[in-house]
Amino acid sequence: SSSFYLLKNAEMDFMQEASEEDKRHVREMIIDLVMATDMSKHFEILSQGKLLLTAREPRAGIKVANENFLRRQSQGSQGRAGVQFEEEIRLGDVERALILRIAMKCADFNHAFQDFECHEKWSSRVVEEFCQQGDKELLEGYEPTGMFDRKSLSEMSIAKSQAAFLDIVVIPLFELLAELLPASSSNN
Repeated sequence: SSSFYLLKNAEMDFMQEASEEDKRHVREMIIDLVMATDMSKHFEILSQGKLLLTAREPRAGIKVANENFLRRQSQGSQGRAGVQFEEEIRLGDVERALILRIAMKCADFNHAFQDFECHEKWSSRVVEEFCQQGDKELLEGYEPTGMFDRKSLSEMSIAKSQAAFLDIVVIPLFELLAELLPASSSNN
C-alpha cells in the first residue's frame, strides 16, 4: 500500500500517462503477486503450476504445431537429422498470471540461493518474526508451537527446519519455474 501511496506524487507516478484501465490492471496484478507470496497459498500455486505442465488438453498453438509436425512426419520430413522441433506454446492470461505468481514466489525466496551469509541473515529475520508472533500468542494466553516458540528453539532445530523448508518448499518451486520457463534455467 505504501507504493500506491507514493504513486500519488506526480514525480513518482511512472504510470501517469497510462489509461485508467491500465492503471487498474497494473494495481490488480501487483496486489495479486504480493498475495501470492502468502505461504498459505504456496502448495495451491505449486499444484496449479504442475497441472499447467501436465495439462493434456491441447491449446490452439500446441494443436496447430502438433498437426504440422505430424503432417511433416507422415511426409517423411522431421526437420534436421530427424529432430523434432520444440513448437511455440501460446499461453492465455490465466497461465501467464500463474507463471508470474510462481516467479514472484521465487523472487521472495531468492535468499536461499545467495551466499550463506545473506541466506543466514534473511532466515534469522524470518525466525525472529515467527518468535515475535509466538510472543504475542503467549501474551494472549495461547501456547506457541514449533518455530513460533522462542523457548524451544535451538540451533539444531532451526537448521533442520531450514533444510526441510528448502527441500519441501523452495527447491520444488524453483524446479517448477525452470520447467515452465526453460530459458530461466542456469543450464541454458
